[in-house]
Amino acid sequence: MCHVALLSVLVIVGAPDFIHAQNGPRLEIDRALFMVATKGPDGKWSVRETDRVPLRPRDACYGWRLHFSKNTGDEVSWRSEFALPGGPGKEPALLVTNKREKPQGGWIGGTWCVTKGDPVGEHVVKVYVHDSLARAFPFTVMAAGDLGAPEPASGAEVPVDPLGVLGDFSTQQASLDDELAATYPKPPNGLDVDTTNSAVLLIDFDLKGPLRQSRVKGAALVTDSNGLIRAAPIKDDLVMFHALEPGTYSLRFIRVDIYMGGDLQPRETIALQKPPSIEINVTVARGGIHYVGTVVLKGKVGLVGLKAPEFQLTYDAPRELAAWSAFRKKYSDSPWTVLADRRILALRSH
Repeated sequence: MCHVALLSVLVIVGAPDFIHAQNGPRLEIDRALFMVATKGPDGKWSVRETDRVPLRPRDACYGWRLHFSKNTGDEVSWRSEFALPGGPGKEPALLVTNKREKPQGGWIGGTWCVTKGDPVGEHVVKVYVHDSLARAFPFTVMAAGDLGAPEPASGAEVPVDPLGVLGDFSTQQASLDDELAATYPKPPNGLDVDTTNSAVLLIDFDLKGPLRQSRVKGAALVTDSNGLIRAAPIKDDLVMFHALEPGTYSLRFIRVDIYMGGDLQPRETIALQKPPSIEINVTVARGGIHYVGTVVLKGKVGLVGLKAPEFQLTYDAPRELAAWSAFRKKYSDSPWTVLADRRILALRSH
């Protein structure tokens, strides 16, 4: 069991705080939470409210939460400023996150996980809502041996994490599957035998930096006529979309399982949104096969978790050849292999 001191639930007592948005709704903050999740010897995660975070790489995560009591689903603009202490040869740093989103059940929040090399000492996260300071969350990252014995529980009920980020990570993949299935439909199972009325599209992914230990679990495309659809890899980081109607499609996000160190199971499963400033589009024709290229992603997993990834689209003919060869091997009995063979022959001739 991880020795983390327990604190009482951080429910705001007395008059609630109000945040006034310019030309927007009046937001009332009635609850503020700071929680720490730790993984036990049995591999299960537990969540407590505390201001002490154990320096246990891959086995400890933490986050803040704010709840708006009268939010009606309107978007909220917020900014977090994360002050990191300096270390030997390092200056103190300020990490800033800006987001605009609709609160989930009235909640907004941020979450990070501890990794090797993170500094111990005093930290503080300041959260601004519509440019007004909403809360400051001071906490201490401590070596496990400095935490001491756990304090007795206060008896207050710790609420279930409202955003589903902290808690039992073993349930995260199933939950995300359910959410994606409900929100973003998949293409039909199996290839359409009619090669004249639909299209097949392949996208390669290449994960760089700390993300190189991660695995692509799927991706999603968006088009004005068909909404958003998603698909899973057919091999490694090669994703196939099929049964596509003619039109122009744009990559929206990719889904990855994040591994750290010698992890045998993913630490978490997340969807990485493509920045709106990057265009990764492809126009598909009826009865055609298409290859987008290689989407290169770079990200950083550190004290503040996974930062916004960098997207880049590249093309490499040998990778396309390998992609269509993998497609042909998997669907050797499909009439689409005739088209794949033509493309393979064209690539080899060059």
